Amino acid sequence: MAPLCQPCNTDAAGSSVQQARLALSAGQDKASLHLKPLILTHCGKLGDLIYAWPIAAWLHRTTGRKIHWVLPRRFVPFQRVESLLLRQTFSERLTLVDFPVRCQGCGGQPYHFNPADYGVAGDYLNLGFRWWPNEFVTPFQAQEHGLGWDPDWVLDIGSHEGRPGDPSQPSRPASEIEQMVATEQACIPAAPEARLDLRKDVLDNVRRMAAARERHCFFSGLAAILYFARVPFILYREPWQPELDLYFPDRSRYELRELPSGETPPDIAAERWITRWLVIREWCKLRVRRNRQPILTRAAKLL
Repeated sequence: MAPLCQPCNTDAAGSSVQQARLALSAGQDKASLHLKPLILTHCGKLGDLIYAWPIAAWLHRTTGRKIHWVLPRRFVPFQRVESLLLRQTFSERLTLVDFPVRCQGCGGQPYHFNPADYGVAGDYLNLGFRWWPNEFVTPFQAQEHGLGWDPDWVLDIGSHEGRPGDPSQPSRPASEIEQMVATEQACIPAAPEARLDLRKDVLDNVRRMAAARERHCFFSGLAAILYFARVPFILYREPWQPELDLYFPDRSRYELRELPSGETPPDIAAERWITRWLVIREWCKLRVRRNRQPILTRAAKLL
């Protein structure tokens, strides 16, 4: 197995608080900490959250601490992700809170908040997108806090009743295996009965896809899950969607089908303008907070 990625270079002015929190886990006697879980928050969509899991795997293997996830309740898929989340060895628990995410563009904005304000106190890190990614989104998220990530991590979906020729899973009669399962988007040609039911638990839908002969996924969270679970799938992409290297760089894990050209949907175009304003506003708030602290410290010494 290849070694874990080393921590990314970090802007000291932008990460001193986060690195101080991590020092509790990396530099002190673990017995004195009783290996308390580290709190991680995320405000993006399902796929954005999945891309943060290799970071959590790295944190768990590096510090021995498990992760207490704190996610916004209003994003409905987060209400159905707990069984999949807790299958991962780095996860200890999930708490949903009423933090208001104003826009889902650019990984969910805003994403900086203190979980203690919602009743979950402890060492924490806010994972998210500080701007639109310009590299693979997992290390992009890790860089903000000077963290590494595990490139060899495999997402655990448990038993999925196997496919023909897969000796690692229980066999099923060929007549009971679905020919194809597709995500819900109408642009993917599939019969209604072959589409996922989004009212079901995320893990149930993932296992249904994994057990089928063919898995057809839109550029979405389900595709991210199959990508990290190393389950082959067919990925559908529209021209306005992000570059493949940002989200699916290993082309050996899927077959790509480009959809016909088209314009960016109006709601997506409008969302980008809203997101720019929110990202810039959050950046300004963080800079003001960081600059204010040394001033207050010096003022206190003069009193």
